[in-house]
Amino acid sequence: MSFLTPLFLVGLAGLAIPVILHLIQKERKNVVQFPSLMFLRRIPYQSVRRRRIRHWFLLFMRLAALALIVLAFARPFLRRSEIAAGASGAREVVILLDRSYSMGYGDRWTRAQAEARQVVQGLTSTDHATLVLFGTSAQAEVRATAELSRVTAAIDAAKVSAEATRYAPALKLAQRVLAESTLQSREVVMISDFQRSGWVRDENLRLPEGTTFRTVPIADAQTPNLTVSNVLPQRSTFSGQERITVAANVINRGPSAVNNVRVTLELDGRAVEAQTVSVQPGAPAAISFQPFTLGRAYTRGTVRIGDDALKQDNTFHFVVSPAQRLSVLLVEPSRASREASLYLQKALSIGGAPAFQVDMRDGESVGSTDLDRHRVVILNDVAALSSGAELKAFVSKGGGLLVVLGERANWGTDSNDLLPGLPGNVVDRTGRGGALAELDFSHPVLELFKAPRSGNLTTARFFRYRAITMKPEPAGDKEGEQAPSRRVISRFDDGAVAMAERRIGSGNVLLWASTLDNYWNDLALKPVYLPFVHEIIRHLATYEQPANFFTIGNVVDPAHLLRASGLGLQTGTGAMILTPTGQRIEQSGTPTPVQLEQPGFYEVHGRSNQAGTVSIAANLDTAESDLSVLDTQELTAALSGRPGTVNPASADAATLTPEDQERRQNFWWYLLMAGIVLLGAETAISNRMKGPVEGTRITPTAAT
Repeated sequence: MSFLTPLFLVGLAGLAIPVILHLIQKERKNVVQFPSLMFLRRIPYQSVRRRRIRHWFLLFMRLAALALIVLAFARPFLRRSEIAAGASGAREVVILLDRSYSMGYGDRWTRAQAEARQVVQGLTSTDHATLVLFGTSAQAEVRATAELSRVTAAIDAAKVSAEATRYAPALKLAQRVLAESTLQSREVVMISDFQRSGWVRDENLRLPEGTTFRTVPIADAQTPNLTVSNVLPQRSTFSGQERITVAANVINRGPSAVNNVRVTLELDGRAVEAQTVSVQPGAPAAISFQPFTLGRAYTRGTVRIGDDALKQDNTFHFVVSPAQRLSVLLVEPSRASREASLYLQKALSIGGAPAFQVDMRDGESVGSTDLDRHRVVILNDVAALSSGAELKAFVSKGGGLLVVLGERANWGTDSNDLLPGLPGNVVDRTGRGGALAELDFSHPVLELFKAPRSGNLTTARFFRYRAITMKPEPAGDKEGEQAPSRRVISRFDDGAVAMAERRIGSGNVLLWASTLDNYWNDLALKPVYLPFVHEIIRHLATYEQPANFFTIGNVVDPAHLLRASGLGLQTGTGAMILTPTGQRIEQSGTPTPVQLEQPGFYEVHGRSNQAGTVSIAANLDTAESDLSVLDTQELTAALSGRPGTVNPASADAATLTPEDQERRQNFWWYLLMAGIVLLGAETAISNRMKGPVEGTRITPTAAT
């Protein structure tokens, strides 16, 4: 037994040896009665005949009783670690298998799978195993099972992913698995190429104390590798046509220079140009291709180099489209003066990122045909339109509406429930007028002006504006929403609402309490006027500078992509996403965000009346191409473990409480009682077996 201590053995021997000697060498003599000893001569004792043990059963009972009593009293000298070690036979083993794309270097993945199988082969039928595949994220393929064949099958089925290396998610998942385990012996085996770029020290990341942490490096002595690290499309105009010049960087991650590297530019799957370049070790080489005319939206481009040991990072994808022009419908009241929208028209005629296409309309109504062709509608000092229902439907599908209140903007009770608040009477501010005082810089319209010297809206003076009474938030709008659908963006210095917003469906309505000319205020004369108007239109159009590419692991919103492209998305119609491998992701109702998991080109198809397709490019995380190795001792030290060993003291402190200790050691009562019972039984049996005692006859000798 593992709890037999040297002290127990010494005590047992000390008690047993005298008992045996006493039974073997015991002197027995006949009793002879004499009236007087004066006639006897003393004869020295010379020899005693050695007796043999006649009752072995009694001897064994006495020894067993003594052993049980000594064992019972040896309890205080047992160490907790010995009890924990004796109680723990089965192990909880978590195998962390790195499947980031750098594991595709040479034969690394084959070697990693072989190492994982070897770990499984070293387990017993009582052990539990968990297989975690990790890259940027971590996933438990098989969790805490004693069926080792399932673990082996999962290892065989695993494949290298397109993700980068991140150790923290895998270690946190292992932490949770071990915390839920009831087994005392716990072990984590990490099989990886241990890239330095994947480790970010986290003081809160600790494996349970007493856990064995073992690393299995899958590395190569030399790791030459070329990578297309970045692509930058640069725009220019020639003869009225937009042209794109593609610049690319190739980095040599190896120890020696590489000459005559062939770099190819492909457009829509067709090679259009190739160049050769020499790349020095640890340094990038820049390549600039000849400009080409951009003929259509979502032109797909790829920069490619020849294959090497790590093929995954030898291509870089991108998408380019002609510069976007946001279509804006500017509605004026009938018989308005020619200067009524002059400042707005001039402000929207300036700008290139994006450019604005402004169409003018007069009248009291806007048709659905006009609305379908535009991203944003501006009602400049216009009263409530008879086509208010169509306007509300336009906004709910993702359109933007700006309502500018002026002298003619009489909206009454807003029967179509379109505005965030009800416009009231005109307020005159005498003297120097009023000013903007409360600005919500967290709103996208005002976020640009948050930094110092980025424009000051409070310098404008307002001499007139309409009072706005904010509508109460309906109870139905508050349920299930993270933010109210109505919001005050800015107020005047007297507390009156200057700008308010309401969200309807997928679009927004902005209400401005004054004019956007120089009639009721002097804002149009301030330098901040131009960027202020541009930010309003960008926000209402949900405009973002189109991304040329995304990175694996990014999350994209199909609905946002469709709205930002100008294709529109009817609420509840859903979308379809086509992955680079041809997999179709069907989404009904409101589209949900999708994580990019494959390198190449994704297609996002809308299902509204305005059919269209948005193409996006996804690339590998190029930081993974740096194959520099992390010191595994640094990782082990950060996790507070020892490679290949268990810390018994730590394990005992982590797994045995005083209550557990007492519960595991209460068997000493049974040992003591068993010893006492054996002694009592031995006494009773020996008394029954006691008979005439044979002794050594003593022959008296007469005194002389």
